[in-house]
Amino acid sequence: MKNLYFIRHGESTANIIDQVGNDDARLTERGAAQAVAAGRHLQMNGINPDVILVSPLHRAKETALYVAQEIGYDESKIEMYDFLRERWFGDLELGNIKKDIGISLEYYFQYPLSVDHVKNVEKLADLHKRAEKVIALAKSRPEDTVVIVSHGALLRSIYKVIEGIPYDRPIPPFENAKVLRLI
Repeated sequence: MKNLYFIRHGESTANIIDQVGNDDARLTERGAAQAVAAGRHLQMNGINPDVILVSPLHRAKETALYVAQEIGYDESKIEMYDFLRERWFGDLELGNIKKDIGISLEYYFQYPLSVDHVKNVEKLADLHKRAEKVIALAKSRPEDTVVIVSHGALLRSIYKVIEGIPYDRPIPPFENAKVLRLI
């Protein structure tokens, strides 16, 4: 692998109500348009994925399908991996951070460990280890260009691993369906 790109899924119905976790939310109309735009971005910039890897959650799969259709990629060759899922939020899963534990999403992004106390949550250190495995998988692939379609928390962890940023340091959230070159 010589090139690693990441696309966070398009805006989902869960995003607009600030719901977190591993729900099977669908893309909104805006999210579908964002996914199409991500595919156009790949096409216009001459980025031809040899393989697309995707989370099994619907919003990511749907984004990957729109991208594939836009660039003429064979949808049957999209590979799904469970470890590309969103962070597991434990007892907060499918909840709303503000309503359920009293912090805003902005606070969560500024203080990444702020939900580590939630019962059964995937600890940020463990998410960081999962991100390391994702990068190792991508690097071990024989393809030149790998595109991963997944979720925001995992993307932030992958970015931190690649850039050598400690897992507990804040970084801003990434936009829905923005194409990011990581390697």
